[in-house]
Amino acid sequence: MAQYIPEFNSANTEDRVQIDGGSQTLKVYSGGAWRTIGNAASAGGQSAGLAGTTSPILAETVPLWAATANTTALTSGVMTSTAIYLQKGMVVTSLGWMSGTTAESAPAHAWAALYDTSATPALIGQSADNTSHTWAARTLVKFTLASAYTVPTTGVYYAGLMLAATVPTLQTTVATSNLLIFTGANFGTGAFDRCVTSGSSLAATAPGTITSTTVQTTIPFVAVF
Repeated sequence: MAQYIPEFNSANTEDRVQIDGGSQTLKVYSGGAWRTIGNAASAGGQSAGLAGTTSPILAETVPLWAATANTTALTSGVMTSTAIYLQKGMVVTSLGWMSGTTAESAPAHAWAALYDTSATPALIGQSADNTSHTWAARTLVKFTLASAYTVPTTGVYYAGLMLAATVPTLQTTVATSNLLIFTGANFGTGAFDRCVTSGSSLAATAPGTITSTTVQTTIPFVAVF
């Protein structure tokens, strides 16, 4: 008798092995939760311990061990947005960055935001604005989104960070020119900028879209939880 693996349905815990056609992964129900097996296994598995957190890292822009540069990647009042590849079905609750040797001081506003896969990326989630934010040197800081976001489509999203403060340095990669990310239908026909800055004199609210960007030549370490 032929056997088959049913399509993934999070409510169906009776069939403990299912296949998620959207992300092309196997999901196994174990320990009271669905766990992914396959090519969408967490890239952040490389950095969970290094990042000093026990929370599962679902995705990361670059492995932390590769983010060796201590870079002035932020400008007060300007949003820095980094491309990150997210798989369908991921539940994003927070975004994290690792500071370098310079701590934050004199904060007025601090928030993170998540943007979608549109050609002009649109806002899909923002953390609360923290007007008394503290961020020490060499520290991973997570910003919790106001609402958890379930990724509907596999693709390139943008994680935005804005501080109105004396900004900290960030752990980043080093590049001599813009690094592009090619993926999916976009491969061979176009590319996403890996990191851009936009806006000026931003305050409590994230812009509705990412526009009028300036391409950066470094990639901050960003982790998705």
